[in-house]
Amino acid sequence: MTNKLTLKDRIYTLISGVPPTPKLTEKELDELPRGITIRFKPQVRKFLEHQASHLGCSMQDLVSMTMTSVMKATDNPAASELELTCSRFRRCFEVYGINTFDIPEFLNTGELSRSQLMEDQNLIDALTDDMFKEIATILNIESNWIKGITERPIPYNGHYRWYKRIGGMAYQLARYRMSGEKIRVLFIVDYDNSQLETDMAKATEDDSTSEKLNIGVAISRVIDVSGKECEIYDVLESGRWNYWKCRYHLKLLMMFCQKTGIDFTGIRLNHQEYTQLFEGEKLPPEILSRTNNNWYPDLLLLDDEEINPEFSELKDIKASYYRDESEASIGDIHIHEKALRKPWDLVDRKAYIEGNMFKEVN
Repeated sequence: MTNKLTLKDRIYTLISGVPPTPKLTEKELDELPRGITIRFKPQVRKFLEHQASHLGCSMQDLVSMTMTSVMKATDNPAASELELTCSRFRRCFEVYGINTFDIPEFLNTGELSRSQLMEDQNLIDALTDDMFKEIATILNIESNWIKGITERPIPYNGHYRWYKRIGGMAYQLARYRMSGEKIRVLFIVDYDNSQLETDMAKATEDDSTSEKLNIGVAISRVIDVSGKECEIYDVLESGRWNYWKCRYHLKLLMMFCQKTGIDFTGIRLNHQEYTQLFEGEKLPPEILSRTNNNWYPDLLLLDDEEINPEFSELKDIKASYYRDESEASIGDIHIHEKALRKPWDLVDRKAYIEGNMFKEVN
């Protein structure tokens, strides 16, 4: 197993609890630290300064920690890989807001004591494949990422698609809410300026890829784990607002949320964060839980020409909702509306929640 540790992985491994390093000898303790001067290219220095600021340390400390990690990975690569597994295990719970004290209660597979969490040597012996799979299933992430085998905590291009399957999306959302989850649909744009609504409206007039405006979808889900709430995410694919079918399908999804009372909102991310999210490079809460740069997709559904910047499309969107004129696979949308608005009218509610709506269709 070969790991390509990112800079963040290396630093996190060093500061999140690792096996203690050998004690220095008396001779080594008596030696004075020796300083060296390193000249960085401007772009390298800028990168290091940004990373140091993000981690809350000086650039000198960042360089020192990074080189320490490189030394340890070179001298003892097996230990470095095991340390990475432990650091990612801890990182999962930290990022998803689960207190270290509560980790043993979070897991149903295997036996993990709180004392084993204090030292990586004890923790690595207690971890099992079943634990990794359980954590990955609950948090909706990749178990092989926790083990250090892969570099993406969620799949590249998301967990599943929304394009040409808005009916399936509606079904998924209905099942989540009927199962007791608190859900919120996030329409996320790759845009970091103040004129978003204006530029989105312009994008509807230009179907080219040269000036594309990227937009993706994520679903925030608050679930219950051992009596405690935990917010996890489904991250879906990214599409082009410029392309009319993508845009229509997203507006149909917004319309379904509006009709059924599902909370939905818009988020703006800069290009780096957007890429990290939709290409699976980071855990979703690392990006989504700290952003407050919002926009308001419900404006696109307002029947008011002065407020809705894309009012000219609204009539076609409403028509497509019931006639599926844009290949959105939305033919059974009325069933999912009923499930959320009048669940008592379902023929077999239990079967519907479990993924079988045969009785509802026939």
